[in-house]
Amino acid sequence: MEIDKTREQLYELEARLQNGEQLRREIEIKQRKYCGLNQIFRSGTLEEQKMLLAIVVQRIEVRRGYELNIQLLPDFERFLDGLIEMR
Repeated sequence: MEIDKTREQLYELEARLQNGEQLRREIEIKQRKYCGLNQIFRSGTLEEQKMLLAIVVQRIEVRRGYELNIQLLPDFERFLDGLIEMR
């Protein structure tokens, strides 16, 4: 009985570890994409920067105290995937 309980706990911990590793990989990929977008944006001319923003930003709100709320287009992730793959 005790061995079975310990074995179940081990399987559960291994599953949690695998889920954590998968999440870490997904975060790492997303970080690379955003860093790539940052490099593209920073190296571009002012006109290229404006064009890039027009492609990915749906709406920008400026509130009191200059608080910004930026809404990206729903297909932003797909755009980012294509943009980074082209480089």
